[in-house]
Amino acid sequence: MLTTIVAVAALVVIAVLVLLVAHARRQAVAGRQSDAERSTLESPARQWRARGDKAVERIEQLTRSRPELSGVRADAEAVAAELRETEGRVAMLDEAIASVPSPELSAGRARLVASAESGAEADRAELLDAVRSVDQTLESDRRRRATRDALLARMHGTVSGLEAAVSEVREWVGEAESVVSPNSAAESTRSASTTSPPDLDAVSRPAMADRSGASVELAERLQGLREGLVEVRRLPDHGSPPTQGLP
Repeated sequence: MLTTIVAVAALVVIAVLVLLVAHARRQAVAGRQSDAERSTLESPARQWRARGDKAVERIEQLTRSRPELSGVRADAEAVAAELRETEGRVAMLDEAIASVPSPELSAGRARLVASAESGAEADRAELLDAVRSVDQTLESDRRRRATRDALLARMHGTVSGLEAAVSEVREWVGEAESVVSPNSAAESTRSASTTSPPDLDAVSRPAMADRSGASVELAERLQGLREGLVEVRRLPDHGSPPTQGLP
């Protein structure tokens, strides 16, 4: 009887330990997922993409009733799509970078080198092979970081260009609305009996021509922003990036 009680108690203890271990693992996984989600929300790439989306949305609002600016609107939307693609590339690189414990590897490399220098000759070749393996891993990590920073820098420049485009389009729309305002129309009606009405088409034609040329230039700049994002995403994982900007 006593043996049975002891056996049951042991089984209960084991079951409790298993449940505690499983609970601890679930908490650890949840903590890692929470950290990953927080990192994604706070990532510079996500912030640049969000600012780019906001700028493009503003351009769409300003040009919705302006058919002559449809090309600008389409090019801005294309830039936003490339920003989203670039954000995804940065997220992949961030995940790969997070998987490499670079400080620990660097410290381990130093210990391997010290062991190779002070250890037995028979072990030196194996230790140096381990050093080379660590060096390759660290070099891959450095390349990924360089590529990630280059992508972020290009996203920074692209968003700055989009925000400048918003100001430019807003200025065009304001000029167009001021050419034929309600006050000027009322003034034309009052003076119609004594003088010939002004040629509003002639008044607005030079401004429209100027805006048309400027819109072509802006569309070309937006295309350049899109192509710049495509180009930097094609770069291999190496090179010295420009200085990374933060939103």
